[in-house]
Amino acid sequence: MPASRPAPPTPLTAPKQPTPARLLWLTLLVLLAHALALGGLPSTLHLMGEDTETTAPVVATGVFVTRSLAPVPAQPVPARRPPTKRMPQATRPTPPQPKPVQTAAEPSPLPIAGAEPVTGPAPPGGDSAATAGAPSAASAAVAAVAALPASAASASVTATPPPAESQAISRVELPEPVRMQFEGRGEEKGFIKYAGSGEMLWQPEGAQYSARLEISAWGFRVRTWTSKGALNDTGLAPLRFGDKPRGAELATHFQRDKDIISFSANNPDVPLQPGAQDKLSAILQLSALVAGAPERYGAGQHIRFQAADAHRAEQWDFQVGQSELLDLPGGPLQGLKLSKAPTVEFDQGIEVWLAPAMHYLPVRLRITEANGAFVDLLWRKTQKPEGG
Repeated sequence: MPASRPAPPTPLTAPKQPTPARLLWLTLLVLLAHALALGGLPSTLHLMGEDTETTAPVVATGVFVTRSLAPVPAQPVPARRPPTKRMPQATRPTPPQPKPVQTAAEPSPLPIAGAEPVTGPAPPGGDSAATAGAPSAASAAVAAVAALPASAASASVTATPPPAESQAISRVELPEPVRMQFEGRGEEKGFIKYAGSGEMLWQPEGAQYSARLEISAWGFRVRTWTSKGALNDTGLAPLRFGDKPRGAELATHFQRDKDIISFSANNPDVPLQPGAQDKLSAILQLSALVAGAPERYGAGQHIRFQAADAHRAEQWDFQVGQSELLDLPGGPLQGLKLSKAPTVEFDQGIEVWLAPAMHYLPVRLRITEANGAFVDLLWRKTQKPEGG
């Protein structure tokens, strides 16, 4: 049999070329997909006005047009709301508060040096020097004297006493020139005890005076007080007080022509009251007052006046106590005790004993600091000063 001839190889089929109709359909599909995509994905824009909390969405619709498809109608754009302005909250006006009615306080009578002693219990606390003293049971005569200007307070004043009192204003008796020596003892910081000494010099001369108190410990002079001023019918009228510790001296000036007390320590000036004293002249003024009328200063009575140190001035209130028998280095003596409690912060307490047998001169003086430290001076002997 004749051999069969192999079939000729099948030629590779060439790829079909797209027909115009097919291209048209593909184009339509692509355009339709783009139109759907652009028309269904709006973009939102946030417009920031004056108030960040008020926003308005704005929708932009994409539109694609061909020659064979009708345009897709654009979606309506919502009108933009105007930004809302936040109005400030109205505040209710605060009604005006009525001002307190200030009434002028009646001036309190201040006893001056040489005035009637004040009876009754001591006030609860002292006043500052810039304010008037606390009301007291002073007599009408004392009130009349206290109302006088400072220039007239240095003169001898007489006034009609109230019916219940027939005594006149106290007179003063100043001691003769004297130098008094003391033995001292003291304590520091609650446990350091020491022995010391002191000396007080009193030198009146005509209408002027000078006084000095020196305190020594461990052989060194640790404190010196000096006072200088005038003498008149009411007692001592200091013009300058000096306080010298181990450093520089601080001075206090009584400017009686201006009615002020000034301080070299740059502290504010304070008004000068009638009968004002300094720390040293106050002790000698007590001696002159009691010596002038000892029968008026019984236990429980008070002697009050303005007193200044190197930094400030305040009302001092000495209460008269009982007479005590003192065992002193110079011998036993009766002493009338007068004491002043601290009146302000860091103020000192002062106790002084006046001896009737020595013209009511101070024979014991105890000064106590706010922290408990104290110095106690006890009379040892009395001398006549040189030139006195």
